[in-house]
Amino acid sequence: MRGSALTLLLITALGVPGRFLFAQCSDGSPPPCRGVRAPAPVTNTVAVLPFENRAHDTSLTTLAEGVADEITTNLARVARLRVTSPASVRYALSTGARDPRRLGAAMGSRWLVDGQLVSAGGAVRVNAQLIEAANGRLRWSGSLQRTGNDLLGLIRFIADSVATGIVGELAPGERAQLAPRPTSSAVAYESYLRGRALLSQGGENYLTASAMFDAATALDSGFADAWAASATAFISIADNVLAPRAAYPRARAAAMRALRIDPANGEATAALAKITLWYDWDVPGALLLARRSVALNPASAETHMILGLSLLLRGDTAEAGGELRRAIDIDSLSGRTVSSATFALMMIGENDAAVTRTRRFLAAGAHSPYDIAVIARVFDFTGHCAEVDSLLGPGQWRIPGIMRCHPWQLLEIDSAVSQVRATAPYLRAWGFARMYARDGGGDRALELLDQAFRDREAWMPFIQYDPAFQSLRSDPRFEGLVRRVAASVGGT
Repeated sequence: MRGSALTLLLITALGVPGRFLFAQCSDGSPPPCRGVRAPAPVTNTVAVLPFENRAHDTSLTTLAEGVADEITTNLARVARLRVTSPASVRYALSTGARDPRRLGAAMGSRWLVDGQLVSAGGAVRVNAQLIEAANGRLRWSGSLQRTGNDLLGLIRFIADSVATGIVGELAPGERAQLAPRPTSSAVAYESYLRGRALLSQGGENYLTASAMFDAATALDSGFADAWAASATAFISIADNVLAPRAAYPRARAAAMRALRIDPANGEATAALAKITLWYDWDVPGALLLARRSVALNPASAETHMILGLSLLLRGDTAEAGGELRRAIDIDSLSGRTVSSATFALMMIGENDAAVTRTRRFLAAGAHSPYDIAVIARVFDFTGHCAEVDSLLGPGQWRIPGIMRCHPWQLLEIDSAVSQVRATAPYLRAWGFARMYARDGGGDRALELLDQAFRDREAWMPFIQYDPAFQSLRSDPRFEGLVRRVAASVGGT
């Protein structure tokens, strides 16, 4: 196994491979390939591309991406627009050229917002364009010089111009939605934007993003959006980089701070719902918060995901399946969304729905190693071993998530556990327990599950649904652990 300690930890917990060589059709079928037709874009669909940094200043790269993310957030407040998620945009960009027609077809977006940061006489100018994807025609363009205190106004101007260019004259209420001023500190706002860009990149950037949000709130303690983003960052860090007991309390404090400032903050509400479910194991509380999150931000895949998971633990599997499928449909190009939602779908027996949406994800085009791991894990979980082999190729690197089609040897798992314990700040015990349980290491699996229970790892309340632990179900020790978990999970 290769890579940094953090990378090893993430690939073991989430099923991310080191590298792959694979050859298959874009829809996962063996050659000869059949064409896959993209859905026709809806009239008011828009995707905001990460702005390009052409200012010859590498420090502006994360700022350029953060500007695009904030424009996306602002446009999503206009009910008449359907805005593509940043994760789906980044995926589409990673699969080919920055060509409007290709990108529009890949994302199902009629409109694209593109932009550049360029040098102009020692200053920096921000250029932005609204492009009709099908023909590359400009609908609107603007060029504004960035000064130290007008970044917020610049973003608002672009969002207002784009929204007007798509839907026409905005109603007063819609314009008001585009005009919030989250902070009076230009420096805090810039730090927040940089943090948002790093947060969307994931992995080892979570810690740096968290530091950016800390800097923003130190400059403006009333900056609710920065507190909410800090909560999101610590939730991402929990279970992966830091132990849950170290990360979730900090996430909760940040989310509560945001909600004291802005009780209708959608991101903070969603963060609190995740903490309540994944750390408190409080199902009724998580359901209340998740439903409020969906009401505040119905276009967010994350809100439907947490609602689906909360419903699953309450035993409402039919409604849970609907929310999980909706999460994938909203953000169908995001490997993270597809991974978590399909995993939950398979736990409630909706294997066909999981496989169908995974094949659709695969059909979208070339994928990153993380995406390939997501796809392969679903095929492995559902017993589609021929598709696993077609995807990965014979004799290629084995993925920790592959347990049914190509079981690991216990010594291999032991080696991976030892390496993480020696080099990483935290070992996600639940993920390794699944591998041991599927590959004949029942005693080791139970030891790690006990550790995951003590640490309050996020997926522990779901062990009674997880088929990976089927071999342990007749073991009295596992039955006792299930009872202990059930006693700790409120409202089930």
